[in-house]
Amino acid sequence: MAQESSRAASSLPRLCNDHLRGGHLRNIDLISSLPDEILQHILFFVPTQLAITTCVLSRRWRHVWSDTPFLSFVDSYMPPGNAAWINEALTRCTAPKMIKFHLKTRMYHTAADVDRWIEFAMSRNVENLSLCVGQNSNYHYNYNIPDIVYINSSIKQLNFELPHVCIIPSCSISWTSLKKLSLSWSSLSDEYVAKILCGCPILESLRLNHCPHVRVLALSKSLGVRTLEITCSRFVSGPMQIVAPNVHSLRMHNYQLPCTLVDVSSLTVAKVDVSRHSGRETINDYLFESLHEMLEKFQNAEKLNFGCNFLQLTCADGLVFMRPLLSVAEVRGITFPMLKIKALILETEIFQCIIPGIETLLQNSPNLKTVTVHANTQNYYNEYVGVGGWRSKDGASWNRSHCELESKHVASFVELVLKNTKALDKMVLQLYGDYPRLKFEELVQTLPHNNTVSIVLSTSQNGTHHMSGES
Repeated sequence: MAQESSRAASSLPRLCNDHLRGGHLRNIDLISSLPDEILQHILFFVPTQLAITTCVLSRRWRHVWSDTPFLSFVDSYMPPGNAAWINEALTRCTAPKMIKFHLKTRMYHTAADVDRWIEFAMSRNVENLSLCVGQNSNYHYNYNIPDIVYINSSIKQLNFELPHVCIIPSCSISWTSLKKLSLSWSSLSDEYVAKILCGCPILESLRLNHCPHVRVLALSKSLGVRTLEITCSRFVSGPMQIVAPNVHSLRMHNYQLPCTLVDVSSLTVAKVDVSRHSGRETINDYLFESLHEMLEKFQNAEKLNFGCNFLQLTCADGLVFMRPLLSVAEVRGITFPMLKIKALILETEIFQCIIPGIETLLQNSPNLKTVTVHANTQNYYNEYVGVGGWRSKDGASWNRSHCELESKHVASFVELVLKNTKALDKMVLQLYGDYPRLKFEELVQTLPHNNTVSIVLSTSQNGTHHMSGES
C-alpha cells in the first residue's frame, strides 16, 4: 500500500501541470473517490508545497491538504520569501492533530518566525517533530528553543539538526511519550545529555551525530534504549566512553578515534566504520589496540556490519606492508578475538588492502551462516591503502584498487570466503556503482562451485538486477 501511495504521490506535480495546460486528466476520479484518510496518506510522501498544488485538480482535492496531519516545509520546494508562505500555509491548516511537522531550511528566518512555527506544532500535539537548519545558513547563534518544546507529552519522535542553535534547556525536560531522539551538531555537554535522558522515561532509540562535547554517554538508567547510533566528530581531543548495558543495536562511525565501549553486554547487532581526517601519524598502536578492544566487546553479537576502513585497520598481519608507519613487532602484538556472529555484512570494495581483515574475520567467526558484501564504488574510501605487492596467505594476487577489479578477483574473493568458513549457508555479493561493467555471464562462470553454500551474485545496470542461482 505504501509503495502504491508513493507512486501516486510522485505523479501529482505532473497531473497539476497537465491541468494548468488544459490537458485531460485520465482516471483522476479513481483517486478522488478514495477516502480522505487515503488521500492524506498519499500527500504524506510529498512536501507541503506540492501537496497544496493538488487543490487545482478538482473541488474534491481543494481542502484535502489543509486537513492532512502531515506538514513538511523544504527550501527547494518553496517560493522565495518562504517565511511568509509558511505562515500563510499554517493559517489555512485545519487539522486538529499534527502527526508530523518537518522543517528543513538553509535560509535565514527570524526568531519570531521559528517560534511561531514551533508553537503551532506544539498546539496541534505533534507526534513527530523535525527541525533541520543547514550548517551554511545565516542563522541566529543565540536562538533559544522555546521552553514549550521541553515540556511535552505528545512528541514520540524528535529530530534536532541545529548547528547554530542553543539546545540547552533552562527548565526541566519532560518528554513522557518520546521514543526516538536524534540530535545533530549540538554543543551539548555530558550534564545536559544526562538531563535529557532523565526526562525521557520510555526512550527506545538515541542518535547523536557530531556532538563533540559529549565525552561520557551513560545509558545504564535508560532501561528502554535498545538502539544507539553515534557519529563522532573529528574535532574531539579523545574518544567517547559509552556505557550502554541495555542496548541491542549499535551503529558507530568515527572520524578519528574509536569510541571506548565500557559496557555493551546486551549487544546483538553492530555496524561500525572509521574515517581518517588527519595525517597518517594517527595510524599508531593506540588506534589498533582501541579497535581490537572494540571487537572484543562484539564477541557475543549475532550480526556485525563493517566498513572499508575498519577492515583495513583491524587485521595486524595485513598491515605489515604499511611500513615504516608500524614495525612488525608493534603489529604482531595484537590478538584478534573469537566472535560468535552468525551474519556478517561488509560494506567495502574488493581490493588487496581489505583481504587480510576479511580473512581474519572469517577465520575467527566459526558460527558464521551468512556473508553479505555490498560493494559500491560510489562509497569508496581507500584511506589507509598500503604500498608494495602484497599477496594473501594462499598466494593469490589482488587488485590494488576497485578500478582494476576483474572477474578473476571476484572469483578469488568468493573462494576465499568459502575456504575460511565452516558453517556458511549463504553468500550474497552485490556489485554496484562502476562494477556493472563486468560481464555478468563471465562472473557466473568463474565462480567456484559448492554444493552446500548458496551463492547469490547481483549487479545493477539501468535498474535491472541479475541474480545467480545456487552454485
